[in-house]
Amino acid sequence: MSLVLTGTSSGGTIASSTSGVAVQMQDSGANTNTCQAWANFNGVSGSVAIRASFNISSITRNAAGNYTLAFTNALVDSNYASVVTGATGDTYNVAIGGRYTTSTASAIQVSNAAAGTGGVDVSYVSVAVFR
Repeated sequence: MSLVLTGTSSGGTIASSTSGVAVQMQDSGANTNTCQAWANFNGVSGSVAIRASFNISSITRNAAGNYTLAFTNALVDSNYASVVTGATGDTYNVAIGGRYTTSTASAIQVSNAAAGTGGVDVSYVSVAVFR
């Protein structure tokens, strides 16, 4: 069972302790210094699919290793920080360098690439956005 609370926390506090109930606070984007959105998804061509996420409504594959993640609730601006990682699903679990390429208040475009190559589709992509 989970309880989702939405809104801003400007001056208000929420305190609850209920056994067996998971509490998730969802910020409207007005607060800063928190994780505003994150996703763990399959980035393979033809199989792009969200495994788990927060504040991500959809993911579009633009090209090999390049994806646009749309925010469910827009952020206050595009001045946020992001962390992008990728890894193949083979037995070596090769790490792929990730970066963001474009950011707006409503979406972030990210890409994965291996050294000396262009974009790489990978089995495991993780993105976190902080503001």
